[in-house]
Amino acid sequence: MNIFRAYINGFRLTMRNHKMLFFLYAVNILTALILVVPFFQTLKIAANNTVEIESLLTGFDFNFFVDLAQTSAQKFLNIFSSLKWIVLVYWLLSIFFLGGIIKVFNKDKFSWRAFFVGSFKYFLRFLFISLIFLILQVLLFLMIWIPFVLATGVTKDLITNEQNLFIIAGILIIFHGILSVTLQMASDYSKYYLVFENKNIFRAILSGFGFVSRNYYKTFSIFIVNQIVPVFAFYIYFNLSRDITTQTIVGIVIMFIIQQIYIFCRIIFKTWRYASEYEYFTYLFLKNARIKASRMIFENIEVKTAETIRQWQDNRRKSENNQ
Repeated sequence: MNIFRAYINGFRLTMRNHKMLFFLYAVNILTALILVVPFFQTLKIAANNTVEIESLLTGFDFNFFVDLAQTSAQKFLNIFSSLKWIVLVYWLLSIFFLGGIIKVFNKDKFSWRAFFVGSFKYFLRFLFISLIFLILQVLLFLMIWIPFVLATGVTKDLITNEQNLFIIAGILIIFHGILSVTLQMASDYSKYYLVFENKNIFRAILSGFGFVSRNYYKTFSIFIVNQIVPVFAFYIYFNLSRDITTQTIVGIVIMFIIQQIYIFCRIIFKTWRYASEYEYFTYLFLKNARIKASRMIFENIEVKTAETIRQWQDNRRKSENNQ
């Protein structure tokens, strides 16, 4: 299977499960409201419910936020302190639902039972794999950037020559990006191995790294291709948000609709990436399974043929001895 075939099949697989997409969108909205509603209420109380908030619709008012920070800093600090827990819950939910997404892909048809069975069945193992790869991502970051920071602090030439500094930083960013994507791909394919072969966590991780290393060009290309449409969509969203005025009710409504469409598209893009990877993985997985089955059949035929020849030779010797 080539890259674009996996990409197209992934899109078809994603759109066939539109109920799942709308459910994930609803969960995303509810998670966002947990943060937005308290923040907005605090903002209104801090501004004493005056029209100062409405003045923000016409543009950014720096003085308004300075006054707000002086009068209600503690209230906002309390909200932002809870932000880390909301981010943690969102991360856990994404891991929880990933098991359901893969299970639905495996069934090739959405059902609530398959979705939640997969979510509960694989959550703890997916969480453990995600934690391992999160640690690997942190170690990768430290291994690349701590030596760079120490080198720029010790080597005077790097500080005085900004061109060399930017060149080295650019090379490290590219290098870090490639390795980080590699870890992300290994994490994804480890989860697919866990579902298909029901391996233990560490064997699934080793299998994931092995799959990526054996098929690095195609797995990397599938990952990159799945970033093209999201980048293009963000470009459109950014320009629309900049051009559409929010000084009127109509403008606010239009901007709200555009934001929700963009959020829904992001869910599609993320599911699309998983679906593309899944299509490519299952193609090679089934292909290898067929090869193994063919080898087993051939080996059984060889064994049976050898046994038949031995039996024929034994019978022949017995008949000669009888004569």
